[in-house]
Parts: sequence; C-alpha cells; structure tokens
Amino acid sequence: MFGKTTTFMRLPSCYCLQNNKWLVHVAFLLIVSSGYAQSHFMLDNYTGIYSEGNVILQWTLSRGQTCNGTVIFRISGNGPTVKIGEIAGECGSPSEARRYTFVDESPVPGVVNDYTLELGIWGRTEPALSLFVPGPGVNGFIISPHPVTPESRLYFSNPHNETFTLSLFTLTGQRICSFTTTDNRIDLNDFCPWTHSATHLSGRMLLFSLTDETRSKTHSAVIKMAP
Repeated sequence: MFGKTTTFMRLPSCYCLQNNKWLVHVAFLLIVSSGYAQSHFMLDNYTGIYSEGNVILQWTLSRGQTCNGTVIFRISGNGPTVKIGEIAGECGSPSEARRYTFVDESPVPGVVNDYTLELGIWGRTEPALSLFVPGPGVNGFIISPHPVTPESRLYFSNPHNETFTLSLFTLTGQRICSFTTTDNRIDLNDFCPWTHSATHLSGRMLLFSLTDETRSKTHSAVIKMAP
C-alpha cells in the first residue's frame, strides 16, 4: 500500500482578520506534509514530520518481519543520496510489531528532503518519504497530513510557550470555531472535532489564523478539508 507523501505550495496571498477587517497579506508560505509512505512489505507504516528544525522519522516493522540493521538515506533537492544514520543490529521481531524512531538534526533547509530506509537484505523503501524544510527566515508551519483529516496536526514555532489562538473560518469570513493553546502543536480534531463530520465542509477550502495575545505574530493560510 502506498501513501501520498509530501506536497507544498506557495500561495500568492492570504486573507487575515485584523481590527475586524479582512486584509490581504502577500506571499506567505504554506507548508503541508502528509508524511506518510507505507512503501515496503515489511512495514506497517512509515511517517515523518518536520518540527523545530528537525525531521522526525518513525516506522513500524510488521510482526514476524526481521532484518539485519536499518540504514537511513536522504536526498536534499537535486543533491546526491547521502547516508545520514544507521540502526545497527537485528531489527524487528518474530512475535510482535516493533516501532523505530530516527531524528535528522540537520535537514537541508529551503528544499524537499527525501528519506528512504534500507532494511538489510530486503532493500529500500520506495517511493521516498518527502518533507519540505523551510529556509531561514520563513514564517512557516506544517499541517500534516493535508488535506485535513481527523488525524491532522498543526505544528508551529512556539519555543517560549506563548498563548496562541487558532481560529477557523469559511472563505466568506464566517467563524467556525476557535481554540487557545500554549503548545507548539494542535490536534485539529480536538480543536474543532465536529468539522470532519460536517458533510457541507467536506472537500472545501477553509481559512485559519493563528495569532498570539499581542497580535504581533500571525500565521494565516487557506487549507483544504479532505473529501
């Protein structure tokens, strides 16, 4: 079974609510990452997220599947294939599924980073799991997976645990729901649990804004709900 990996898009403008008026903010970057690639017969799943400068890869070897070590490879942009890590020794278990985590602390910013696993003699995962890593100065965030499903999360930079308010709107400006957090990630289904069961929102484009208490830091984007 193959899952869609990562897509990203640069949108020309976004609509933001400020002083009760809709304003147009030009040239923001929306980073969306499904982070999913169940791409090898030995794996139950293979996922990845970008957060706070790191790419975190996780995969689960199915029960009964074993291999002699796992090697992690990365291709950044149009660059060469580079070995970035290895988990030595026997992997997997004949009696239970085993979950593994690897953290890439130096992904290449400003490009798509493609990750593959080499599972001993059983070869590499295919296709690669791809994640876009924002470059320096990019006021970015990640929604994964996208389009938005009940499992989607929003990740953003909040190193000092400031209070942020996330609000969801229709494109006509009707507020759907709001949520306040001091964390750097939000489970969107907890934030607005009924949204995914609302058939009139299925497949629609929605607008969200993420704003701190002083309104000095604002993220805004148009997102798409899964069908």
